Amino acid sequence: MELAIDKSTIARLSKLDCITASFVINNATIISLCLKTNEHLMRTIN
Repeated sequence: MELAIDKSTIARLSKLDCITASFVINNATIISLCLKTNEHLMRTIN
């Protein structure tokens, strides 16, 4: 019984990890894009 519970919890955790990882990656790409556009805007203004 314990092994089965462990496997289900691991499966749930891995699913959550995948979701959180995708969110983190998406946020990182959005932040980097924002920073790049901000740098470009600052250069054009100056």
